[in-house]
Parts: sequence; structure tokens; C-alpha cells
Amino acid sequence: MFVQEYAKEDEETGEVRTGHRTIIFGDDGKSYVTASNYLYNTLKQIFQIFGMPTEWDSPLTVEVIKQSLKNGKSSLSLKLVEE
Repeated sequence: MFVQEYAKEDEETGEVRTGHRTIIFGDDGKSYVTASNYLYNTLKQIFQIFGMPTEWDSPLTVEVIKQSLKNGKSSLSLKLVEE
């Protein structure tokens, strides 16, 4: 995975906020790119619970899912898969 922080301007307020572009590389050769805060926050929660990947005894398996948002749009997120 790769996470890049960037500055983005809110179109309505003009406020500059921090965003995160996240790229997940799958074992199957697929990659997923998103600027979704939901996916980024899910990664942070996984790291808070399990520590950083360099600390894991074995890799965690996650599924990339499409999550519905309140505004009718959708966003990518992650779901832990039990093995």
C-alpha cells in the first residue's frame, strides 16, 4: 500500500484541508486508488488495533468494498477477512 498526503480546497468554503490518496496493491495484480477518507480512516483503525505491518507475524487479509454514503454516493473502504 502507499498513502500520499495532499492539500485540497473545499469548493464551497475555500478552506484548505488535508486529504490522503491511498493505493492498495492486491496479490492478484489489481490495484485500487482512492482519495476516500473512509478507506484511510479504516487503515488507521487497523494499524491502531494490530500495529504496523512490519510488526505482524503474518499478513492480514482485507477485502476492498464499496460503501454507500449518506449523500447517495459511494466510497471505497476495507473489510477484514477472517482466515
